[in-house]
Parts: sequence; C-alpha cells; structure tokens
Amino acid sequence: MDIKTLFRSPLLMIMSVLLMATALLTVRPAVTYACSCVVPGTPLEELERSAAVFSGEVVSVEAKPSVVQSSGDPVTVTFNVQSIWKGEVGSTVTVTTAMSSASCGFEFTEGESYLVYSHEGEGSDGLKVSLCSRTALLSGAAEDKEALGPGISPGPGAAPADTDNAGIGKGTADDKGAPILLYAGLSLAAVLLIAVILRVVRQTNGRGKK
Repeated sequence: MDIKTLFRSPLLMIMSVLLMATALLTVRPAVTYACSCVVPGTPLEELERSAAVFSGEVVSVEAKPSVVQSSGDPVTVTFNVQSIWKGEVGSTVTVTTAMSSASCGFEFTEGESYLVYSHEGEGSDGLKVSLCSRTALLSGAAEDKEALGPGISPGPGAAPADTDNAGIGKGTADDKGAPILLYAGLSLAAVLLIAVILRVVRQTNGRGKK
C-alpha cells in the first residue's frame, strides 16, 4: 500500500482528526506564564496601598514538593524583621509569592535583606509579595528608605503577623486537574496511534498475500 492509498483510507482520516483534536485539548497555554506589571507608585503611595511594609533578612524560602510544577506555584518566605513602617509585623514574618518572576513572583534569596511591600492575600493566605511592587534588595532601596524615614524596630511585645497556613500548595482546582487531563489525552493519543498502525499493517499484509 503506497502513501497516497493510506491517506485515502476513511479510518485513517478519522484517526488523524481524533489525534489532532486530542492534542489540542491537552495542550494548555496557561502552563506558560508572562508577568505584566503596572509601574508602581512612589514609596509613600505604595506605603499607603500596602498592608505591611518592612525590612528583613530572608531566613528560609520553601516550596511544596510536587511532580508537576508551575511558575505560579506559591513559595513561603520567612524573614527576621529589622524595621517596620506599616502593618502588624513581629520579629519574624512569613509571606508568600509565586515561584518564578514569569508569574510575577519575587525571587528572594536566603541570607539577603530586602525592603518588602506586601498586600493581603485572599481569605487566609496571609501577606503576599509581587514582583510588581516596590519590593527590592535593601542595599538598593536608598530612595525608599529616604522617603519612608526611620522604621520601627520590632519590640518583644509586637504582635506577630498571622503566618500559619500561609497558603502553600493551595493551587486552584484547574491547576491540580491539568496533569490528569494531560496524561489522559496522551494515553488516548497513543492508543489511537497504535490502532492506526495495526490497521495499516494488516491491510498491507492482506494486499501482499493477494
């Protein structure tokens, strides 16, 4: 059987359409993220908009282990607080941010000190930090420190921020279902491809015997 005969087969055409449809269903554009930010305001404007503004040293950056990871997966970042300009922040505080800057997450580094502008997360997610804020390395935030003035040191009686259950690994139902849809689609495509190959082989052998 030559190639032209193969493509004239109604069964083969149906199988090809099914394979293409499966591929379209399993390819998820949402897997690729791109961060788009509005330029933040002045330090005082962002101070007003933020739920908490503080400086501190990063002591840990933790992400929930998972087989399939996304740049939008949340990570928790814990700080030893040095100065406070706004918010109920204690001597330590934990915030969440997206894993990668591709999803507007701020990529903190352990051992570095930052000036952090954070906002309230939804529900019980606690404080969140975005790449789109004025958050920056403390060593490079001279303009902000000058505009904000001296901060308040966290005292022993300061109320710590509510950072329990900071929202790590909560993801949306759509994110959790994505791997299942992908694997199911690929499995179906593989089965259909095998069926097409077996059909073609049988037809070729049958014509060879004649």
